[in-house]
Amino acid sequence: MRSAFRGYYRPTDAELKDIWDDGLLVLDTNALLNLFRYSANAREDFFLALNAKKEGLWIPYQVGYEFHRRRIEIVNAQSKAFGEIRSALQKARGQVDQAFNLYKRHPSLDISPLRDEFGEAISALDNKLSEASDTHLDEMIGNATYDAILTQISDLYEGHVGAQFTPAELTAIYEEGAKRYEAKVPPGYEDIKKGEPDRYGDLVLWKELLRYGADTKAPAIFVTDDQKEDWWYTVDSQRHGARPELVDEYFVASGKRIHFMTSDLFLRFAKTKLDEIRTESVDEAERLSRDSAHSYARVATERTAREMEFQAALRRGAWRELVDDRRLGTARFKEERSRLLAVDPAYGAARENYARMQLLRERADEDLTTLIRSNASDLENPEVARRVRDAHQALRVSDAELESARAAVNNAIHDFDLGRFERNGIAHAQLSRLRRPESIGDIVDEALGMPPLDLGDYDRDHEAEAERNLERWILRNEFEERLREHEDGQDAADRSQDD
Repeated sequence: MRSAFRGYYRPTDAELKDIWDDGLLVLDTNALLNLFRYSANAREDFFLALNAKKEGLWIPYQVGYEFHRRRIEIVNAQSKAFGEIRSALQKARGQVDQAFNLYKRHPSLDISPLRDEFGEAISALDNKLSEASDTHLDEMIGNATYDAILTQISDLYEGHVGAQFTPAELTAIYEEGAKRYEAKVPPGYEDIKKGEPDRYGDLVLWKELLRYGADTKAPAIFVTDDQKEDWWYTVDSQRHGARPELVDEYFVASGKRIHFMTSDLFLRFAKTKLDEIRTESVDEAERLSRDSAHSYARVATERTAREMEFQAALRRGAWRELVDDRRLGTARFKEERSRLLAVDPAYGAARENYARMQLLRERADEDLTTLIRSNASDLENPEVARRVRDAHQALRVSDAELESARAAVNNAIHDFDLGRFERNGIAHAQLSRLRRPESIGDIVDEALGMPPLDLGDYDRDHEAEAERNLERWILRNEFEERLREHEDGQDAADRSQDD
């Protein structure tokens, strides 16, 4: 029974020994790139394990290509981390300071010591971040550690790189991949939303591994930190080894067993063969793998929610052409849609008017702020009060005009898309019931995992503007409160004189 359903069974101890002694060791791109993420000790131990299997090391051409294409991206991300965390700290400081300013006259809050304690905590974190950044610059950049890691990897795999498929072979694989993905045959079908030919990267890798296994007739360990279910046999979010279909497919090609491991499990397995490998290194690799799994689980949950909305949209029928046209949110479609939209006359006129209304609104805001600041001490002057009220009214009018201009831009976008639908044979009346701003902006874009194209930059601009204007808002409220108190006093005095 075991031989008939080998994909559902873990390798025996004898099979594992055979794989370690005489088998291939193949790392996926993500496992190879993790060498740039490990600490010095964990990286040293991982290289120790790779060197112990040096004769069996082999890298598919596809992995080598993806590794070189993404390596600098990973290296840069390590350096960018410090700036991004510092930016988040500064943003938090600004938000909390604004809250302190907003409630500085609270009867039950003594804001001053809270502000000081918070500032000291942020400063302490910023200092630690600076120290870590300096260490990173010295050890990883100054000492050319990243270059040394690349050199070690290059030397290890010299003479152990798979042959690249010919263009004709790749075309055949892509054609087969389209059929496999439609039937959800692993691996790679979870990448179907990527553009072509990138969506077939995992399949190309796998086909290389099958070809090399058939040539060598060798068992193999495949190390991957890819968490997707088109590599792993997963039940109730728990992994139970490689997909059985993949184990069987490799056995048919090579006559031998393949065993999948994540990086941490490989390092733990290697430790049973090599006493020099430190337990701390295994633990570090496990933490990195666990973080990657949690990240994938979160993304998978969000994707499931989007797909549920997507299926609901499909059941409404009218969205089918929209889904086909958008190619499931590929970058190529978004670029094409944006390009066509940019030259649409109605959209261009609406955006131009929106930009003009933004400018007028900013001027009205500046006028009001300047008026308040320059006359804060002249509350008893009726002319000042009148001018402030007029400026307030002008700002309200500008807000209304800006919102109207924004709606006009959204309507231009919707009319643009409706025109495309009509050219595809979908009735305007059928879509007019569904094609409201919330339908296109929230339902479809959300269901397809796409950022809304309906003034997506407006929300970012609006958020930044809100942060900049909070201080002005506080100033105005204080001024208006004093103005009302003065006017109330004047009214009371007038009533007293009338009596």
